[in-house]
Amino acid sequence: MTTNGPTLVTVRLGDRLHTVPANSTLAELLQLSGEGSDSVATAVDGQFVPRAARAGFVLAEGQQILLFQPIVGG
Repeated sequence: MTTNGPTLVTVRLGDRLHTVPANSTLAELLQLSGEGSDSVATAVDGQFVPRAARAGFVLAEGQQILLFQPIVGG
Protein backbone atom coordinates (compact mmCIF):
# COMPACT_ATOMS: atom_id res chain seq x y z
CA MET A 1 0.00 0.00 0.00
CA THR A 2 1.36 3.41 -0.97
CA THR A 3 0.64 6.51 1.05
CA ASN A 4 0.87 10.09 -0.09
CA GLY A 5 2.19 11.37 3.22
CA PRO A 6 0.43 12.58 6.32
CA THR A 7 -3.09 13.94 6.14
CA LEU A 8 -2.62 16.04 9.28
CA VAL A 9 0.29 17.98 10.73
CA THR A 10 0.75 19.32 14.25
CA VAL A 11 2.39 22.69 14.79
CA ARG A 12 2.90 24.89 17.83
CA LEU A 13 1.37 28.37 17.74
CA GLY A 14 2.69 30.23 20.76
CA ASP A 15 2.18 27.83 23.65
CA ARG A 16 -0.60 25.74 22.07
CA LEU A 17 -0.51 22.77 19.71
CA HIS A 18 -2.72 22.89 16.62
CA THR A 19 -3.45 20.01 14.28
CA VAL A 20 -4.31 21.12 10.76
CA PRO A 21 -4.76 19.37 7.41
CA ALA A 22 -1.53 18.70 5.53
CA ASN A 23 -0.69 21.49 3.07
CA SER A 24 -2.33 24.13 5.28
CA THR A 25 -0.75 27.56 5.04
CA LEU A 26 0.33 29.93 7.75
CA ALA A 27 -2.48 32.30 6.73
CA GLU A 28 -5.06 29.51 7.13
CA LEU A 29 -3.72 28.57 10.57
CA LEU A 30 -3.88 32.17 11.74
CA GLN A 31 -7.43 32.54 10.47
CA LEU A 32 -8.60 29.26 12.04
CA SER A 33 -7.01 30.12 15.37
CA GLY A 34 -8.48 33.62 15.46
CA GLU A 35 -5.01 35.16 15.23
CA GLY A 36 -5.37 36.36 11.64
CA SER A 37 -4.89 39.99 12.53
CA ASP A 38 -2.69 42.07 10.28
CA SER A 39 -1.38 43.80 13.40
CA VAL A 40 0.89 40.89 14.34
CA ALA A 41 4.16 39.77 12.82
CA THR A 42 4.99 36.08 12.41
CA ALA A 43 8.04 33.87 12.61
CA VAL A 44 8.27 30.15 11.86
CA ASP A 45 11.11 28.25 13.49
CA GLY A 46 12.80 31.57 14.25
CA GLN A 47 12.59 32.93 10.70
CA PHE A 48 10.46 36.02 10.00
CA VAL A 49 7.59 35.37 7.56
CA PRO A 50 6.31 38.57 5.91
CA ARG A 51 2.56 39.12 5.91
CA ALA A 52 2.47 38.87 2.10
CA ALA A 53 4.13 35.41 2.23
CA ARG A 54 1.74 33.81 4.73
CA ALA A 55 -0.74 32.57 2.12
CA GLY A 56 2.00 30.68 0.30
CA PHE A 57 3.84 29.36 3.36
CA VAL A 58 2.87 25.69 3.73
CA LEU A 59 3.22 24.37 7.25
CA ALA A 60 5.21 21.24 8.10
CA GLU A 61 5.04 18.83 11.04
CA GLY A 62 6.52 20.18 14.25
CA GLN A 63 7.05 23.79 13.18
CA GLN A 64 6.90 26.48 15.85
CA ILE A 65 5.05 29.68 15.00
CA LEU A 66 5.55 32.82 17.04
CA LEU A 67 3.38 35.93 16.94
CA PHE A 68 4.79 39.26 18.01
CA GLN A 69 4.11 42.96 17.72
CA PRO A 70 6.07 44.50 14.86
CA ILE A 71 8.55 47.17 15.85
CA VAL A 72 7.80 50.54 14.32
CA GLY A 73 9.45 53.87 14.64
CA GLY A 74 12.34 55.82 13.37
